[in-house]
Amino acid sequence: MNQGPVTAWGLEDWKEYLLTIDFLASEELLSISKAGEGNMNLALRLIFKNQSIIAKHSPPYCFKFPHIPAPVERLKRELEFYQLASASKVNHHFMPKILHFNETCNIVFMEDLGVCQDFGHLYEGWESENLSAMISLSSFLESLHSLNVEETQFENTSMRALNHNYIFGLPFSDKGHDLTPYFLDKTPEAKLIRNDPRLIDKVSLLGTLYLNEGHCLVHGDFYPRSWLQTTRGPVVIDPEFGFKGLPEFDFGVFIAHLKMSLIPAPELKSIMENYRPSVKLDFALINAFAGVEILRRLLYVTQLPLKIDTTQRLHLLEDARTMVLE
Repeated sequence: MNQGPVTAWGLEDWKEYLLTIDFLASEELLSISKAGEGNMNLALRLIFKNQSIIAKHSPPYCFKFPHIPAPVERLKRELEFYQLASASKVNHHFMPKILHFNETCNIVFMEDLGVCQDFGHLYEGWESENLSAMISLSSFLESLHSLNVEETQFENTSMRALNHNYIFGLPFSDKGHDLTPYFLDKTPEAKLIRNDPRLIDKVSLLGTLYLNEGHCLVHGDFYPRSWLQTTRGPVVIDPEFGFKGLPEFDFGVFIAHLKMSLIPAPELKSIMENYRPSVKLDFALINAFAGVEILRRLLYVTQLPLKIDTTQRLHLLEDARTMVLE
């Protein structure tokens, strides 16, 4: 078998590899193809004579950005998240079934939900037909955040530290921004944000809260690329950033992306009213986390394909600044 990295394996390499593990050794592998455009991991669709499955591999770097190192054990943390989340019967409907994990090569096999798209189309502009799916996703978060995991050991320190830097650190620093090819990064509004000590202090405080141990199971990256449109409804994937923390972070990121899709206020209100987990919530903190998410998406390299003009972006920038400060 090819001794090179899994990311370079071809069909014959996969065939030989499958013969070395108990899982699927008797199945005839016909073809492989890419399954999705994930940032962190390589996801492949393996087509067999009688079925198809998804194989996911975590290299020691972000798959889409090989220059960024990433914890290789993130797939194990993802599987731990799925195991904890499955304590709620509600969540089963929203999560793919895990079939097998081979720790030696860092490959997890999971059910194939079919050729489907994520919810990235939200960035092209809000459509009212999306409301039902978003309410369903808020129900998933409600169920997730209501789980009793207080006594559960679940740490994801390395991935949380990586995420912290790209959410609360680098976007609000001048370091490297002369290399960032995005218009908003060079505007007076962006400079005002980075030179506002009150805002920077608040972002730093929010970053500290993000890193603190909490009592709720948190997905950690709850945005449209982590939701799949399937025949059974929306399915939530890629919880490799999951941890025990504040539910306000998940829900704040959720509504931030809805705001960037320019969702009307009445429809956003109906989604927020549907989210009622068993824990006490700080809605000012939800707004503040949402504001940070909008700011970092508009100002840093973690850009989104938003179909909005510069005026709308600047309005979002100012709204997000207010959300953080208030």
